[in-house]
Amino acid sequence: MEISKRIFVNIREGVSDKTLYCFPYAGGNSLSYKPLIKEMSDEWGVTAIEPPRIKTNDNSFFQGINEMVSFYKDFFIPLKNTNFSLFGHSLGGLVVFLLAQKLEDKNIFPSRLIFSASNPPSFIQEKVSGMNDEEFEKYIINMGGVPKKIIDKNLLSYFIPSLKADFLALENFEYLGGNKVKSPVYILNGTNDLKCQHSTIKNWRNYCENVSLSSINGGGHMFVNDQTKSVASIMNEILKKEQLGEKVEKI
Repeated sequence: MEISKRIFVNIREGVSDKTLYCFPYAGGNSLSYKPLIKEMSDEWGVTAIEPPRIKTNDNSFFQGINEMVSFYKDFFIPLKNTNFSLFGHSLGGLVVFLLAQKLEDKNIFPSRLIFSASNPPSFIQEKVSGMNDEEFEKYIINMGGVPKKIIDKNLLSYFIPSLKADFLALENFEYLGGNKVKSPVYILNGTNDLKCQHSTIKNWRNYCENVSLSSINGGGHMFVNDQTKSVASIMNEILKKEQLGEKVEKI
């Protein structure tokens, strides 16, 4: 239970009994979505995940993504029949999908699932974890995955080991199959995201029964960080109702 308290961080209580659980992108933590959450409606409570790092040495907690998802599942089992939704960006979106599969196998259905800038699980990940630190820093900065204040203060080298560990976990990830997800799935995708292109994103329909796509105009891969107001507006609509009219494309 103490481990769970460190991993599932209560960010704020909502004015209703509904909770949104936020899973971070590669190298992220429980504070990654703080600017986004500030822009969102306070109707929903928010819990952010502080992920134990994937194995990089003998003292690490998890061996890989599938083991980490199995741990998360055990936390959610007591939440059956409660109103909760799951959100994740990039790596976080993959984690949300895998977690939803496991929960639905236990007859636990999240109210909504939101995958942001996330490729389907069978998509082959670009191999970047083997880059030297200088090459890797340039790659992360160009992708837009680093807050400007970290670059300005030259702190990025401190985060390189955890970032590389998360990218290596993605590269080594093996999809084990499973049933199609039945919970409503909403996908957010940047129109300028070269890592998650529209044609690839549409393959989520092979893994989920009810999928809607909403495009973030001009968004690169990390649009969740630099277009927070637009993302928050769409997420507020998603969390309030099932249908978003002209804002989404069914896939």
